[in-house]
Amino acid sequence: MRHFLVIVLIGLASSAFGATLQMPTENRVIIPGHWRPSGGYMDVALRCAAWFLEHPDVSDANSLREIALIRQHAREYRVQFIGTFRNGQTVLLCNFFPAPKPGEKQDPYSYWRSRRVEAKGGGFWFWRLEFDNAVGRCTNFAVNSNS
Repeated sequence: MRHFLVIVLIGLASSAFGATLQMPTENRVIIPGHWRPSGGYMDVALRCAAWFLEHPDVSDANSLREIALIRQHAREYRVQFIGTFRNGQTVLLCNFFPAPKPGEKQDPYSYWRSRRVEAKGGGFWFWRLEFDNAVGRCTNFAVNSNS
């Protein structure tokens, strides 16, 4: 059943949607958590995130505005994958934050490969969601507030 869900998600997240969050492998990292996802699991999570951005299941006007901005800047992110458990199921936290801009002299998140990037504020540049393999979709979307 689990493999079937992965295949269905890959089919649903067609290349048109998957392109939204295509990230070079150097902009992805696994941060130690409760379990370690495989490479295929991360690819499915990115496709699911892309699908979510194109078909958000949120109705809050502010969240929808933030999602529109995220889509505009989709190729400018890095992502950390952190394996965790929720209600006895494996969940993959996908933590997105900005990649260095061309010509930027110093990476403000030089530690990003070893520990989770967290920021107060920053709006759409800092967002996260969880890929829940048990339900085969992304849940718990959140964007950092500006406070």
